[in-house]
Amino acid sequence: MRVFIPFIAILLAGCGGGHSFKVNHDYPLPPAIKRLTAPGACTGGGGLAAVSLPVPHYPASARRKGRQGWVVVSLDVTAQGTVNNVAVRQSAPGKIFDRSALRAVRQWVFRAPGGDGLHDCLVFIDYRLGAVRIGQ
Repeated sequence: MRVFIPFIAILLAGCGGGHSFKVNHDYPLPPAIKRLTAPGACTGGGGLAAVSLPVPHYPASARRKGRQGWVVVSLDVTAQGTVNNVAVRQSAPGKIFDRSALRAVRQWVFRAPGGDGLHDCLVFIDYRLGAVRIGQ
C-alpha cells in the first residue's frame, strides 16, 4: 500500500540564488514514513497527478544559520483536487521549517481524484544543504 505521495519525489532547487550555504549542524535523522502512516491512509495516492505544486521556500534565517531539517506533512485531497486538513505530523529540528512547508502545501492542486478524495496522505519535505526536496 502506498501512503507516501511518490509523484513528487523530485529534486527541486531551494530559494536564494547564488548564496552559498554553509552547514552549521548535523542533519536530523528522518523518520520512517511507514511507521507514521495509519492503516488505509491515502489509498490511491500513487495515482495522483500534480496540477500546481509550489515548492516550499528555504527560510532565510535557517539558510543564514546553516540549519537543515525536514517536515512530514499530513494532508487530504478533495474529490476536486484541492488540498485541505494540512498539518505538520512531525518535524526536526523544532519548528524551523514548519511554516514554510505548510504555506506551500496549502497551495497544492492535483488532478481531481474523484470519489471521496484521499485522506491522511503524508509528504516528506527535506530542507538540506540549502535546497528543498519533496519526497524521500
